[in-house]
Amino acid sequence: EFSQLVSAGALVTNNIELYPNPTNGVLNISGVERGNRIQVYNATGAAIRDINVQSNLEVVSLDGEPSGMYLIVISNENQLLGRYKAIKK
Repeated sequence: EFSQLVSAGALVTNNIELYPNPTNGVLNISGVERGNRIQVYNATGAAIRDINVQSNLEVVSLDGEPSGMYLIVISNENQLLGRYKAIKK
């Protein structure tokens, strides 16, 4: 027996895209809004970038960082908008 689904209305829909992924060092993040926050973490969980979004296309540089996987966390004042993985070649 299935019960009624009550949490679907709480889902956040957004059109955030990260490209190119994998990247050589510059990551474009589109679909964000001014005032959003982008946090970038390395594979060990250390925060390496904390960006206050200024436009709907934000460019994040991973230059100077080693190759590997990075976690991108995007949020606004009230909620988490998404978690994304990016690979730097």
